[in-house]
Amino acid sequence: MACAETAVESPEKRPSARAGGSLQGVSGMRLLAELQALALRLGIIVRVEPLARGIAETRGGLCRLRGRSFVLVDDSLPLADRIDVLAAALATFDLEAFYVSPFVRARIEAARNA
Repeated sequence: MACAETAVESPEKRPSARAGGSLQGVSGMRLLAELQALALRLGIIVRVEPLARGIAETRGGLCRLRGRSFVLVDDSLPLADRIDVLAAALATFDLEAFYVSPFVRARIEAARNA
């Protein structure tokens, strides 16, 4: 399985999306749900799993296995970091053919430019 750890913005550069916080008036939970729905439309499988604790330090990222794309997310990450990992993975895809709500597109673009 070819996996790459996602580059993630530092917390001080990242807009707040913590539980109870909001990003441009949108809750972190809603943003995560919309990112997951976009991944599904792209045919990407999102898996939230415990990732190699004590073996390798990773937050997750995009993986390709037998021609299928997966985004692995460490289950111990807080909401804001889960959003970061998923947005960074989605930023590697061409999204022009898909409707993406403005706040989701802005978050993905921020990850692309990080």
